[in-house]
Amino acid sequence: MAYRAATIGYGRLTNPQLSIVLGLTTLVIGSTLGVIVQILYATNNLNEQNGVLIGAHASAQVGGYLILVAAGLAEWILNPGGRRTRGGEIQSWLLFLAGLTLATGRPRSGSTMGRADRGPPCRDHDPLHGPRAGSTRHAGPDDHRGAG
Repeated sequence: MAYRAATIGYGRLTNPQLSIVLGLTTLVIGSTLGVIVQILYATNNLNEQNGVLIGAHASAQVGGYLILVAAGLAEWILNPGGRRTRGGEIQSWLLFLAGLTLATGRPRSGSTMGRADRGPPCRDHDPLHGPRAGSTRHAGPDDHRGAG
């Protein structure tokens, strides 16, 4: 896709094409963050300080990729063969920058958005997918469900 966009040239891309190219750029950034999180987890180096990468990964994937590509697809379906407009270009770039801001932004003081509030993960719990099979540590200390 990037090769085709480069051969077409930036000035000749339609609004949907621009949205897809920018969305795929954000996909690469978000996926790279996800791989870094998994490497940190696999090497048992995921802690509270670098655990914010989990939120950055999710924000980049949703805020930067899914919304931007969905906007491009919607415009392509609603206006097939339409020419590029200044408003569509601005919309694509603003959604791209919003996705990057979500992925790289720091929370305001007092905000818990993007923080790993639960402390370092235990080895029986995958922060992205929940408790591992056979784990006994998924119930909290006050959780007495099933106790007879």
